Amino acid sequence: MSTKLTVLCFFGIMAVAYSQIPGGFAEQDVNDPQIIALAQKSFSKFAATRNGNFEFVKVKSARSQVVAGINYEIEFIVKNGNKEECVKSTVFSQPWTQTEEHTLGSC
Repeated sequence: MSTKLTVLCFFGIMAVAYSQIPGGFAEQDVNDPQIIALAQKSFSKFAATRNGNFEFVKVKSARSQVVAGINYEIEFIVKNGNKEECVKSTVFSQPWTQTEEHTLGSC
């Protein structure tokens, strides 16, 4: 009986530890067309502020958080010649007010 209870408690604790935190960030599929579109918009803003011939390579990681809209944190890879660089974009999207704000940084 004691062993069964211990095992049950262990799995219960593990389930809670790995579950989604309400209001927290959730991982997103890097191949999701919406994520790729947001990353490409951020890339356009990035390329407009840089000298060089940058090209978008791929989305490295993405996660989202539901707030009064959606916060996205997207890391994507860009290439300038043979050199690759990781760019981190924070996007705040609020479709009902047509708001979409992109903030760029490095990974």
